[in-house]
Amino acid sequence: MISRVSTSSGYTLLELVLVLAIIATALASVAPSFTGFLKGRKTDEAAMRFVALTHWARSQAISDGTSYQITLDTQAGKWWVSVEDDDSFTDITGPIGRVYTAGEGVQIETGIPLVDGKRVITFDAYGRSDVGVVHFVGANSDIEVACDAPVDEFHVVKTGEARP
Repeated sequence: MISRVSTSSGYTLLELVLVLAIIATALASVAPSFTGFLKGRKTDEAAMRFVALTHWARSQAISDGTSYQITLDTQAGKWWVSVEDDDSFTDITGPIGRVYTAGEGVQIETGIPLVDGKRVITFDAYGRSDVGVVHFVGANSDIEVACDAPVDEFHVVKTGEARP
């Protein structure tokens, strides 16, 4: 009689559990540093949203031939854009016309002067804007956004970058 030897090419339950335990241990050791990374990204995202809105407000002011303003509420960590309507500014509507927030754990600090009790940056029809610096301060990062001259755009200032 001929006997057949069966060979198994699958994994045992013990081997699968062991691999899952190794993966879980690796993820548990990486998780704390990953959450710190995500907190730092909130600050980056807030600064980049702010810069994008300043570029939009400047280009809209030029193309519409009217002034736009970005109002900063540093206490609440919010900002929004408004357009000049006769001699006053009204909040705009549409996808851009909303209140932007810095996010949980991100604070806004600025020395932009108060106008009628509000911190505003005005963009005129000739492409000029108010100059100033806005800091976005988070748990693991501090990002500076600046406009150094009336004809300059707001931009992120890299750490250690010389400013004029």
